[in-house]
Parts: sequence; structure tokens; C-alpha cells
Amino acid sequence: MLSRDLLRVKTEDKSIRPSWIDRERPPYLDLADKLLVLHGGARGWTRGRIEEAVTGIVLESAWPKMVRGLAHTLIEGAHFEAVDREELEGRRRCLFLEAARSRVAGTYVREKVIDRSAKLLELDSSTLEEDLYRDLPLEARLLRVSPVQAPVDLIDAYNDLLTTTLLAESVRVECTIEAGETRIPPELMERVLDPKTPLDWKRLEGGAFGLHAQAASKKSRFPRGAAELLGMILAALRNETDWQLEGTVRWKRRSYALALPGSRS
Repeated sequence: MLSRDLLRVKTEDKSIRPSWIDRERPPYLDLADKLLVLHGGARGWTRGRIEEAVTGIVLESAWPKMVRGLAHTLIEGAHFEAVDREELEGRRRCLFLEAARSRVAGTYVREKVIDRSAKLLELDSSTLEEDLYRDLPLEARLLRVSPVQAPVDLIDAYNDLLTTTLLAESVRVECTIEAGETRIPPELMERVLDPKTPLDWKRLEGGAFGLHAQAASKKSRFPRGAAELLGMILAALRNETDWQLEGTVRWKRRSYALALPGSRS
């Protein structure tokens, strides 16, 4: 999901809705294309290097929050390397202890401390030094880029993620699909019908299908799993017109009414 500082919403009186990006506006499509080009050539880069490159685009843009939101959407769909955090933490501990002993003895020389630590760990000195902080989030290397390739698809993916993130701020949500559950993809419907699903469901009059989620209290939000599942369902219904959603969102200590769908411009 998007972090709260990247959540773009529009509020009016007591209503709230996602501030979707218009997928037909050329400047937004150009911005999405620029980020796709950046990420397309970033395989093997660290997350920190990618963030620095995105910051460069942010500084040149009139829509910094939008840039970071689109970039985050690409990161969500990407795959970064996994490392053995416990092993790397152990290496650091060994090196830092050796450095502390050397400082107490007054014999500290950085290269010699690294060499002695590497010998204790049965590693090459260069390997120990290069991988010393490889378990930190910004040091993770990009192995596989997001499958999103077209600017319009990136904007759609961002708008879907924005909707899901706003749903995660909800206290209560009621979604009605007039044409019934056949509009929900089978793999998602299977999750809806699972007894452990975070969403309640029921068949309504006239063949409609209803989904419901409720937070434990007025001061809390309903489960993240409910928001994610409902967000995927709404993404599948993005181009449909026979559904509606209404709910209550807690945003900046106030309650707002949420009503979807709406214009994505």
C-alpha cells in the first residue's frame, strides 16, 4: 500500500474520495513513462540508488507526491533480493567487536581489523567489506522489475493502489455488485467465500451481491486484509458500471463519507 504521506485524497464537506490520476492527460502519461524507463534500466540497482534517481525526477516535477506514488507502485510490483539478515548481522558484530578491541589496545588500523575479522569468519576481506550492510532495506538489489510496462497501465495500477490504501483507512464499507458475484474473478471469489475471509458477504434481492467490512471500533480501521481483498475486487471491476461502494473513513481525526465509483479525473 501507499504510506499515509503519499495518500492523495479530495475532501469536500463531509465526503472523501481518492484523488485519482487522469489516465488521459499527456503530462501524467509522460511522467509515468519517465518512471517506467528509469525502473526498466534499474535491474541490479540498490533500493537506495533507485530512490535517489526518483528524487531527481521529483525535484523536476510539479507533482512530487504523484511521482513518489507512481514510483512506489512500481516498487510494489518489483522483486528485490532476499539475504540472510541473521548472518550479516553476525558478521557486523564480529567486525565491531574486533574494532573495539583494537581501539582499546591502541592498535586500530581499519584494513587490519577487516582482514582479521574476515579470517575469523572464513571470508575474503573484500566480501566482508562489500556485504557489510547488504541486509539494510536501502541496500537490497532489484532482481525483477514490475510487470507493468505501459504508462496508462502504471496509472491504473497507481489508482487501484490509492483506492486500496484509502479503504484501509475505513471504519465501515458496504459494496454492492448489481450483476452478482459472477463479476468477481474466480480466484478472488474463492477468497471471498473462504470462512476465514476478512469480508462478510451476502446475496441480495434481484441477484445482487453484497460485501461488508466493519472495524472493531469507531476509533480503529477494519483489517488490512479486508482492504487488500476488496481493493483487488474493485480493480477487477474498474471498467464496470454495475457496482457501488459506500462507507465511512477516518481521516485526520475526522469521519468522512466515501462513495465509489466516481470520475477518475
